[in-house]
Amino acid sequence: MLYKNKTTLVLLRLLLISVAAAASSDGGEIIRKLIHVEVVNMLPPGHSFGIHCKSKDDDLGNHIVGPNQRYGFEFRDNFLGTTLFFCGVKTEYGEGVYEIFTHRRDEDRCSRCVWGVTQVGVYGYSKGLNALPDIYFKWKGLP
Repeated sequence: MLYKNKTTLVLLRLLLISVAAAASSDGGEIIRKLIHVEVVNMLPPGHSFGIHCKSKDDDLGNHIVGPNQRYGFEFRDNFLGTTLFFCGVKTEYGEGVYEIFTHRRDEDRCSRCVWGVTQVGVYGYSKGLNALPDIYFKWKGLP
């Protein structure tokens, strides 16, 4: 057996728990990845949209994004890999609630996750607005 007694096993478990707790607290920011989310108004000139983003722990409130403007926020991905942010978006062309960041999909996809709100839906860009979108959410309904 690898461990000679229960004391060694208990100490090893305590050490692993301590490392996990340190990594998930504010002091563990070196381990946790900083994520930037940016939602860009790509609607025709003169049109705005409303957005309300939240996670299980954070409600970022309602915002209006005007013509040629953008809304953004940043956070640290949690230690357990379960981070999820979703946003409700409402335009005169349509509306819906979409997963703007989910650890499972976006961990390797982007650390600067850019989204464009258009007449037909919301596009995700993992490599910035100059690249082709890699995710598309069409409007779920009319406002």
